[in-house]
Amino acid sequence: MRPGGGFLKIHNLKKNVFLLLYQMPAAKYMLKILSVCNLICFHWQERRRVRIRRNAGNRDTVYILRGKNDGNMKGLAARLYEVVSAVYECEQHGYRLFVDYEKFPCQYSVDRKIHGVRNAWEYYFDQPFHLTPEEAYGAYRVIYSGWSFRKHRDDAGRLVSRFDRLPALRQKQYVSRIMIKEHILDKVMELEKKMFAGRKVLGVLVRGTDYVIRKPANHPVQPSVSQVMEKMEEYLSAYPIDRIFLVTEDEEIFRKMKDVYGKRVFCSDYHFASFHPDRDVWLADCFTDDPYERGFRYLVRLLLLCGCDYFIGGRTTGSRFVLDRAEFLEKYVFDLGVY
Repeated sequence: MRPGGGFLKIHNLKKNVFLLLYQMPAAKYMLKILSVCNLICFHWQERRRVRIRRNAGNRDTVYILRGKNDGNMKGLAARLYEVVSAVYECEQHGYRLFVDYEKFPCQYSVDRKIHGVRNAWEYYFDQPFHLTPEEAYGAYRVIYSGWSFRKHRDDAGRLVSRFDRLPALRQKQYVSRIMIKEHILDKVMELEKKMFAGRKVLGVLVRGTDYVIRKPANHPVQPSVSQVMEKMEEYLSAYPIDRIFLVTEDEEIFRKMKDVYGKRVFCSDYHFASFHPDRDVWLADCFTDDPYERGFRYLVRLLLLCGCDYFIGGRTTGSRFVLDRAEFLEKYVFDLGVY
């Protein structure tokens, strides 16, 4: 269920125009006008909607968090934080939440059942309020997530923004309430026994070189490979580290680490992509493998990072997920501002 070539061309064109305008303070009002035009012309079906079912046998309100097949703009960790933020928001209003990535697919949706389900959220996680589709859509009041011109908007970006203002401990509590599917936890346990085997392990999460080279506006600045390796050297000198568990999607980063640290560096799988600066695509768009398997591998990698003794990473949603779920003997996250 990947977007077609025409979608990606329009999507990349719009993205490049918006990124250019973000970097031009004088274009602030033009950016607002174009944002409104973009919503009306290209995303009208994604607007926030409310449906009342007057013959329902209850007075419940259910908030439907819709998926969006927008290429690879948001990874699995980013989607998880959208859901966590929606859980928090629903509890403030007395709603219940249903995540629907079946009627409204995302980039991880596939045309087959995975462990008996077609809802891509349920490939990896349980429903936060344990609702079935029949219970969700049979409620008295059903709110479909989406954009709106109302003052108090609840599109995904604003939900996450409001959730981010909570104290760190409360954020961690909400993240811990998202239940991961048993078959994924079993796989993580199997790999931990096989690869960690009682050794002291340094977990390293490095974003691809596409971010370092392209510097997308308003995104956290990512460290270069040399910056990461410099910090790794500090840890290797200061702590009794036996092995280095590397998580990256970038083949070039893996090879550089392997050249320096040899067999001490290992990964849970070896599916990488190569970034080409002359091509108008992001590294995440270079993958052509099965969407479900790609999400599965990514979540397994993050959960394995949670089992490490030490952690080094850039400011990414993946790092945030790891830090919200795990405690380390020592950790370091590069905070270099935003592009």
